[in-house]
Amino acid sequence: MRPLVLVLTLLLCSCQQQQQEVRIFPTDDMHYVKEWFSEDGVLEYRQSFMKTSNDSLIEHGLLKKFYPSGQKKYYANFHRGNKIGTVYRFFENGAVQEVWFYNPLGKALYGLKYDSLGNLLEELAREQRYPQIILKDLDPNLVEVKVYSVNIPNRKKSVFLSNPEAILDSTINTSNHYDLFVIPKDTSWLQIAVDYFDSSSGELIETDLENFRLE
Repeated sequence: MRPLVLVLTLLLCSCQQQQQEVRIFPTDDMHYVKEWFSEDGVLEYRQSFMKTSNDSLIEHGLLKKFYPSGQKKYYANFHRGNKIGTVYRFFENGAVQEVWFYNPLGKALYGLKYDSLGNLLEELAREQRYPQIILKDLDPNLVEVKVYSVNIPNRKKSVFLSNPEAILDSTINTSNHYDLFVIPKDTSWLQIAVDYFDSSSGELIETDLENFRLE
């Protein structure tokens, strides 16, 4: 049975008294998506939410904003109400305008700014750019390691999880919101290494490192 779609109509306070349509629909028992449309029916943005213990909704998952042309304008991921990982702002021609990297508390750690031709204009707070980690116990023996690392335009990346003896696991991606590892709890000291490669030449450009413990 398909879930019912709840359609709400809101009046925005503006000099033109524009009318905006808002649609809210569930994706499962705990998660919802809300969509905002302009008065002429164009999708302006879409936000994912999660239901809390008191039945309120907090941002959790993707937020996408669009230009009137339909071109993407803004792209972010949320974790329990906070921005996390890589957040993008785009020019209307599709080029990346800004890249920001957030920790699990919603604090911006690092930023890149570009012109509309893709040229880098400014790099902000390079010393704060390091992988962010969220741990979750799965059972008495296993722990989930969720790794957020910044996605950089024109860069591929490899993410490695290792202990002092060996690499435990690795993954290669270009745009995922995070990388997920499942490891035994009897591992104590661990390291995350993120290698960035030039997309065209394959040359290794730089590496970000973060050490942590499971205790």
